[in-house]
Amino acid sequence: MYIDIDRFKSFNDKYGYARGDRAISFLAGVLVGNTQKYGTGREFVGHVGGDDFVVVADSSEVESLAGRIIEEFDSGIADLHDENDIRNGYLEIESRNGNVERFPLITVTLALIDDAKGRFQHPAELSDTLAELKRFGKTKLRSVVVQERRSPDGNSVLVTTNSRSNDKAGSK
Repeated sequence: MYIDIDRFKSFNDKYGYARGDRAISFLAGVLVGNTQKYGTGREFVGHVGGDDFVVVADSSEVESLAGRIIEEFDSGIADLHDENDIRNGYLEIESRNGNVERFPLITVTLALIDDAKGRFQHPAELSDTLAELKRFGKTKLRSVVVQERRSPDGNSVLVTTNSRSNDKAGSK
């Protein structure tokens, strides 16, 4: 899994680096706590840098674990934002030229590859695929798990899910 906080820059711009660090720490706690509580004990949680993380887990539990991560993150974002911003559903930030812009509240994108064994010839191929999935997930306004699955004809299909629904995205 590759996990990234969506719209983190606008969050930092609005609230400052200290609260940005709280958001990163919160996500780290969600990842570690859920892998410890619901994993097999063999998971790896890594901090790539900034608001980016990786989790390596047994494929038999990974989809369930991903859903739990999304649910817990979403349930805690109210504590990270100001009450007024939660009520509005967005952040208002004044740009350098004095215009006020609106940005949705932070969410999380979790790019998931459920069986990488033997598929990728080089780690960069895995990284590129995860980055592509992450880019797709970040186009959504809610927290999502984005997963690539191969269809019987060999084409890839992007599947997105979140804690509130099981939406399916289009083919790629």
